[in-house]
Amino acid sequence: MTKRIYKESRKYIKRGWVVHPLHPPDANVTTPGKQPIIKGWQKLDLPSINWLHKHFRYTNNNIGIVCGEKSKLTIIDVDSVTFLPELFFNTKIDTLRSERTKGRGHYYFKYVDGLESKPYKMFGFELLNDGRQVVAPPSTHKSGQKYRFIDETKELQKMPIKQISRNIEVLMERYELLNNVIKECRFWLQNIWKDHMKKHQPNIHSEEVLLAIGAELKANGGTEADMHMFCKIMIPPHMEGTKYVGYDPKYVTAKWRYVRADRSHKMTTLFKTFPIHLQPYLIGESNDNDKLKKINTDNVIVQIKPKYANVFRQMMLKLNLEAINKGTLKRERVTTSILKQLNDHY
Repeated sequence: MTKRIYKESRKYIKRGWVVHPLHPPDANVTTPGKQPIIKGWQKLDLPSINWLHKHFRYTNNNIGIVCGEKSKLTIIDVDSVTFLPELFFNTKIDTLRSERTKGRGHYYFKYVDGLESKPYKMFGFELLNDGRQVVAPPSTHKSGQKYRFIDETKELQKMPIKQISRNIEVLMERYELLNNVIKECRFWLQNIWKDHMKKHQPNIHSEEVLLAIGAELKANGGTEADMHMFCKIMIPPHMEGTKYVGYDPKYVTAKWRYVRADRSHKMTTLFKTFPIHLQPYLIGESNDNDKLKKINTDNVIVQIKPKYANVFRQMMLKLNLEAINKGTLKRERVTTSILKQLNDHY
């Protein structure tokens, strides 16, 4: 691989692309395979052959390309194909493209002067321009996957920036409409939404979960379009074993037909539907590295983060339930009547 990366690095500088070394995929750094080795890499210019030889010929380094004016490159970094139809709506994209796995890759365009580098993580893409860099083929991801060009003979296309900018505006408008609906919803859905970029989310494809979320949205003025936007963001395409799965618009539409605005779920039901996700939101964010204390509820084990004990105590005092004694959680059975009070309070 070292010879191949060295060979490709020479091709890249012939195209006028400023390259720089990245830590190997097995390096003990924050982001192995992606993290630049050279400080101030943003200020590098086209390197010499000797410089390439030093950094790529006899090393295991990955290779990065400096985006923006330096290389006359603007990149769209795509982590999910879910919103690509909206991003590229009314455009014809036929430019150089790389990928390392299905649905994740980079679209290479001619440099767009003045375009701000900006992440749109909720939509699964990011604009990379001045001050940013991209991992280039034939680098290796920490997972072992290889970066490669789909068709290396493709020329760089001029980005249809006016249309793409308008498409992003439309996406943001729809996103804000959904945000406004969620602000009117009860705390449990608000907090799931706030954490939507984190892992360990509820299985949105579960019929029970989907109906609970749909009812909450509809009860607060949400539309089917809001439900689709919610699910598209919450269910990005991913691999389950050997199968590639993700947001299914037909499934969401079918379930929306059964959602009733006057049937939003009670807290007694929600505690059983979201046994892991709901309770931590009552007391703050959870962290996999933190030890969690436990108490019993009706058929549900509730995990409590120790540093949120005071918040939990205040909540229980409000409900006239003594659950903490001298800072230590007791094992208490939270009855249906207490859950009903939670429904009234939250």
